[in-house]
Amino acid sequence: VPQRRRAKNDSIATSPTISSAAFATEFQGADDTWQKFWSSTPRYLYSLSKSNDEVSLQNGDVGDKELNDSYSINNSAAASSSLSGGTVILSRNAARQTVTYETSLPLFKTTTQEQSVGMTLRQVEQDGQMSSVVLDMDTLQYVLVSNLGSSNDAILESVGDGEEKVMSVEDTVEEFVGVVVFSVKTDGIAYKSGVRPGDVVLATSATLGDQLWPKSTLEGIRSAASSRKILSNRSELAIRFHRSREHIAASEVVESFELSIPRPIGIQLQDSQDGKVIISGISANKSSSSAESMLKVGDRIVAVDSSLGSQLWPVSSVEGVVSAVTSRLPGQTIRFRVERTVHVGEYPRQEPTSDELVAEDSVSPALVGAVDGFRQLASIGVNPTSSECESSIEASAVLPPVGSKTHKLLLTRCRDVLRTYIAKAEEQIKEGLPSANKVLAFTADRVLGALADARAPLDAKTLALVMNSYTSAREPEKAFIAFETAVGLSADGSSNEATRSNAIKGKKNADSRIPADLGALNLFTATALLRAHALNGDILSARRVLAAMEGSPDNFLGHTSLPPGLWPVKLFPDVRCYNIVLAAAAKAGGEEGVDSALNLFERMAEPWTAKSDVPVKNLVTYNTMISAFAKGGRPQDAYTIFYSMKQAGIKPDKISYTSP
Repeated sequence: VPQRRRAKNDSIATSPTISSAAFATEFQGADDTWQKFWSSTPRYLYSLSKSNDEVSLQNGDVGDKELNDSYSINNSAAASSSLSGGTVILSRNAARQTVTYETSLPLFKTTTQEQSVGMTLRQVEQDGQMSSVVLDMDTLQYVLVSNLGSSNDAILESVGDGEEKVMSVEDTVEEFVGVVVFSVKTDGIAYKSGVRPGDVVLATSATLGDQLWPKSTLEGIRSAASSRKILSNRSELAIRFHRSREHIAASEVVESFELSIPRPIGIQLQDSQDGKVIISGISANKSSSSAESMLKVGDRIVAVDSSLGSQLWPVSSVEGVVSAVTSRLPGQTIRFRVERTVHVGEYPRQEPTSDELVAEDSVSPALVGAVDGFRQLASIGVNPTSSECESSIEASAVLPPVGSKTHKLLLTRCRDVLRTYIAKAEEQIKEGLPSANKVLAFTADRVLGALADARAPLDAKTLALVMNSYTSAREPEKAFIAFETAVGLSADGSSNEATRSNAIKGKKNADSRIPADLGALNLFTATALLRAHALNGDILSARRVLAAMEGSPDNFLGHTSLPPGLWPVKLFPDVRCYNIVLAAAAKAGGEEGVDSALNLFERMAEPWTAKSDVPVKNLVTYNTMISAFAKGGRPQDAYTIFYSMKQAGIKPDKISYTSP
């Protein structure tokens, strides 16, 4: 759009290259403000900015400054994290990686697969816990989170017809009370408007008019949307969101731990200007082994236990610490709460170029700081050797690196890197480029290599994303390796030893490995494992994993082959898990495949079942079974399933009618 300048209070002429409908705006001279507007052109936004008595119509990026009284422009996904046309950016601070934006979403009276907002919202309570229900913005109904299926934090690739692609909130929500976006379907309107999981809802439209009102509860949003759908002549809801990436960009993490040290302590202290007590030195010949092994110069003492009772009292001066210490006899222990700053490096959050997508060291710079920080944390206070140290350090004294803030930040950065490259791979897929699969597998390889260098275990969210990256890249064997490495169980669902667990080595240190952690085993990672077996065409292993998830070996059909193992936790597979295995069996074809699919289908509960220990059949389940019979040359059985679906009250879709 060519730049145009007009006098204040004058009308704005539209560019000859843009339709007049694209610029629905007028200057309100009375209060000297501009009414926001947006262009319908995909991926491009336009803004009006004012300077003295003139206004300027412009396009392009306006830089990284925070914007106050003018609206910014976004003409690239990198500029504002995938915000696209139809979304107005109200402010952006690149240094703090925050953005506030508004978008309008339609309020459908009925939704279809082709026309859907595809977004759910979830409440964050006072104690930081998230609500057990989400608000579906298509139906404006509450849905139990447990009924959403495997809406994990990966982009789910479909195995059977009709499987949805979903992204859901990935990271622990920062301390606040309000509403966050829980999930978005990648083919829905919300996703295409730039809405992403974890975005915070600030305000929505009122029942009437264009004014936005603050919202902090699901019921408040539901009430506004429901009444607006009925009473307003505009069938859309404007929502203001805030997105923050500050936690992932932080170059330092503050860890806190407690330890007990006997007198004499042998440390030097000094007061800081911000009211902290800093350890300025440690006397090796006076301090106990516990102080030498656990403390270091620069640590901050923030609390000391009282002489009476076990309560820790905050301290803000050296005098307060000295008073607490001198009240104890030599040899008596004193408990301290200590803070330590761990340096995790800068996080270069930027979109990779085409050349960087498969460059050898393109992933490492984003992770190296957090890797080094985790290794530093893991090396402190580990395996004390002296008897004095062993006896004087309480169990709570050791600062465990696993589960620490540094560990969580490392995994968060790993997921962010994976999502960034997944998004670029999706662009390549749309363009028909053959390198997309290579990008997905390459990125997952580099992330696992970095975690191996750090000797850091994976959590379930990161493992699910890694495994789905491999299955999307059509490399199921690497997904099996990732599962066995992270969890320590055999990927085939048996009780056999996990033979692939040592296959992933550190990039800098080939002797480094990722320690196994059963905490990485949950419904989402098991679902990713089922998907990998389905992709591999291994129906027996898929059935074995399903039986291991249920803790019911008797439900396994392959009695003549390797039986399923007993996993340490029961995972209660949902309908998506069953549909994955069902689709894989149907795809295998032949009499054995169809019989296996039918057996699994008959085990599932009917839609009218009030309560069941097994998943209830849904539209995808019926469509998959219809396809299995059609491909197996059993049209009469396909018709039977079709009519039973209608009798169960499930409305057929186009896939139901067109299954081969």
